[in-house]
Amino acid sequence: MSSVSSVSNFNADVNILVNSFASSIINYKTEILTDFPFHLVLSGNCNQFDTSLEQLMAVSKPNDVNILFMKFDSKGKYVAVQCGATWITDNFMYYSSSKHGDWLLVEFDDFFKHNAALFQTYSGTPTDTTSIIALIDTTSINTSNSQITIK
Repeated sequence: MSSVSSVSNFNADVNILVNSFASSIINYKTEILTDFPFHLVLSGNCNQFDTSLEQLMAVSKPNDVNILFMKFDSKGKYVAVQCGATWITDNFMYYSSSKHGDWLLVEFDDFFKHNAALFQTYSGTPTDTTSIIALIDTTSINTSNSQITIK
């Protein structure tokens, strides 16, 4: 049985997917921005990204799976996942946070193309669910409350 709860900290919402059958908790945060300085991710010093990670990691505990969903106007949707868990991708940007370790930044559709089964495993989602896209309804991302709905 899964449940979703929200925690407000640093003026941001961090959602926690708790599954009684899974050994880990998935913490996720949604960012919707008009622009994002991708060049600073490559330089290893991106304050905007670090702030989002700080908000996400404020509720994280050891063995949690931490995911940052990002949508940038006219640039697309992206997922940042913490290294340490197993993820599969062929195209990504690598970011090393001095405080929160190493992260992969991956295009949203490409991430779930390669990682739907892994995400289901980490979240403890029943195996009869055929697609992670059925679990995460990206059309329910809205700019007024910056939330993703997990079904």
